[in-house]
Amino acid sequence: MPQGRDSRTGRHAGSAAPPRNFALFVEDAARRHQDLSRRLQQISRFVVQNPDAVALDTVKELADKARVPPSSLVRFAQVMGYSGFSDMQEIFKSRMLAERPGISAKLGVLRRELGESGASANAVSPIERIALGDIAALEHLLDGLSLKEIARAVALMAKARRVWILGAARAYPIAFFLYNALIHLQRDAHLLDNAGGLAADHARLMGRHDAIMAVAFPPYPEDSVSIVRAAAEKAVPIIAMTDTPLNPIARAATVSFAVPEAEFAYLRSLAAPFSLAQMLAVSLAESLDPGSVAHAADGEAFGW
Repeated sequence: MPQGRDSRTGRHAGSAAPPRNFALFVEDAARRHQDLSRRLQQISRFVVQNPDAVALDTVKELADKARVPPSSLVRFAQVMGYSGFSDMQEIFKSRMLAERPGISAKLGVLRRELGESGASANAVSPIERIALGDIAALEHLLDGLSLKEIARAVALMAKARRVWILGAARAYPIAFFLYNALIHLQRDAHLLDNAGGLAADHARLMGRHDAIMAVAFPPYPEDSVSIVRAAAEKAVPIIAMTDTPLNPIARAATVSFAVPEAEFAYLRSLAAPFSLAQMLAVSLAESLDPGSVAHAADGEAFGW
């Protein structure tokens, strides 16, 4: 007979022990994301994107930041298989001891450095905060950068018969930059910008010898999610640039980049996503024409 669920943890009886390192925790969270309630999905995204805060803050402080009741954080930890929030928090503390600081910690350091002439870090102006957030996001991107994954993404684009670029709303400028770069590299590129509401119709032309580069950030446009799912059903290689490995676009991807975001009260920075887009474009240029990057460094601009 099938084993029942533990009413406290939500896991099946006899299931494996919960992960004891952060990387495995993220994999487990991504695998189980669709089975969680909407509230627990919100918490799952928050803890994956803010590991430093989870390591250092109290349940009450985290609940305020995540805009959920403290009891929901405890419930999330139990659903993930831990005895309670403190038990889950240990893997975040271990990560902080073993790895470089995340974006929140970097931002704090930069603010203190800016104010070390005597001013309080809290006195940093809103304009300076934007620049500091961008710097912290770029440093965090560099810390977690996988040259192997960039090489995989570039290989998919270089091999593809056609490359489809998908991006809407806040992701559109990045998608258009990549589209422009690929056109200059004489690739058969197509921008799925939904002009006239035809993106889904154009996407039906995708085949398994193509590739799609999907850029999306919350709130994930439903059209983008639908197009990526349709691409996955047709076995089209998918390169995703998004904020977390937990969302439906990242889960469907062949290669996925989780790009850190510097968030302010009224905007989210695009510095790190644009930097990654430039890395992909330049790497593709070098792959298609070895030595072109060195020539550009000598003063011959790419023109895009």
